[in-house]
Amino acid sequence: MDEKIVDSTLRQLAHKKRTVKDLISFLSNKCEETSNYTLLIGAGCSVTSGIDSGGDLIKKWKKEIYESENTEGMSEDDFWKSQYEWYDSRNPYSSLFQKKYDLPRQRRIFVEKQVAKKDPSIGYAYLVKLIEERYFNTVFTTNFDDLLNEAFYRFSPERPIVCAHDSSISS
Repeated sequence: MDEKIVDSTLRQLAHKKRTVKDLISFLSNKCEETSNYTLLIGAGCSVTSGIDSGGDLIKKWKKEIYESENTEGMSEDDFWKSQYEWYDSRNPYSSLFQKKYDLPRQRRIFVEKQVAKKDPSIGYAYLVKLIEERYFNTVFTTNFDDLLNEAFYRFSPERPIVCAHDSSISS
């Protein structure tokens, strides 16, 4: 994303910025047993469990592809601009993932290796406790790992309902 757009957006939303103390105050204002908030978590939650972030994978894949396919000695900028047939700079993760692992089986194996023998970090244990106490009752994640679900099995007697993106959520 263009840095000027990000900076402009941050300036426009500066009055919305909250402190950790504000967040704690908001969370403590729950109504009876009904949670007031839903969470959206991403790769940052799993980094401490040893799983690469999407940003790290993008850097790694871009470097590998550039080094293996840049036979004409182009600069990195020129190289990526010339990849318009398959590379979408608005969604680099998906473009690069599909380029590196073009078969669904290859992608599945990559993901399985990424998550193999990984344990939920302490942050997941805290998150499970917040959910048990009804500060949250719904968590959406972009992560391909199952660490949140695993954390419930390790740290809680409660069992979550897990809905994959392609499942019938209404059922």
